[in-house]
Amino acid sequence: MLIDGTQLDLARNILSRTGYELIAATPDVWEFKAGSDELTRITDHYKARPQRCVELHFATSGPPAHMLFRDSRLERRTRHSWGGVTFPALTPADQFIAQALHIFKHLCTACTRLSWLLEYQHHVAVRDQDQAFWQEVREHAGNDAHASIAIGLATLLSFRIFGGNAPAQLAEWTSARLPAGVKLWADHYGREAILADFPGTKLYLLLQEELRGNDESWKQTKRSKLMPLRLAPRIVSVSTDDNVWKRVRSELFQLRFLLFRLRFHVVEGLHYLIEAARWKRRLAALPSYQPNLIVD
Repeated sequence: MLIDGTQLDLARNILSRTGYELIAATPDVWEFKAGSDELTRITDHYKARPQRCVELHFATSGPPAHMLFRDSRLERRTRHSWGGVTFPALTPADQFIAQALHIFKHLCTACTRLSWLLEYQHHVAVRDQDQAFWQEVREHAGNDAHASIAIGLATLLSFRIFGGNAPAQLAEWTSARLPAGVKLWADHYGREAILADFPGTKLYLLLQEELRGNDESWKQTKRSKLMPLRLAPRIVSVSTDDNVWKRVRSELFQLRFLLFRLRFHVVEGLHYLIEAARWKRRLAALPSYQPNLIVD
């Protein structure tokens, strides 16, 4: 849910009064959850569950101040009807850009769902001949380097995996103009990163380094991603009122989760170190290579 950043506290109070609790926060997203804290069995993963989740997305000025302000997309909002209910929504062009940014955000993490790429490719295919739509997308993306790279990378990878060709009016300013290092990552690691089984790989660190540069700040971040020193967050909440069996079971779940995450960090950390050496050689072989820096 996209909200006016200046009304963030009001939205939080409304959610709190309806039983939602803030469980995670980043500079531009707050995540709230409500309902049962019982773990869901894998066989019940796609069944209706008592757990509910709300994400509040809002605009900030970025570091260091992170000042809240009203997102310009709210000024362009439209009305959408579904199931007899009318509600405010982003314009179709802004929805498309947001979809690409969402995929790009996950490409810069360990795991990206293949279904997101399929949905994106279908979205592009449906609008294939809609030249006015693609022009509006380009205008709304403006000079935002994140948006053009996000659209370009999502377009390139989705069509490579599922086949077909992207509209020329979209590709010419996105996938066709990807920075050389980003294109190289897509060529060598994009498919592997997307098709990897959960919890994914650490190959995204090569992409992030290409986007952020190899300064001291990124080196510290990379070290923490390769082998985190903090314990994994708890996956089940318990209280002193819970019976002994529930508390013991929650600790067993937590221990299993810790071992699962430890194996991931060790195995994929070694995988990353091997590929990082190859990556440097591949970058060095690029003619007139210049790193593309997008500082978060």
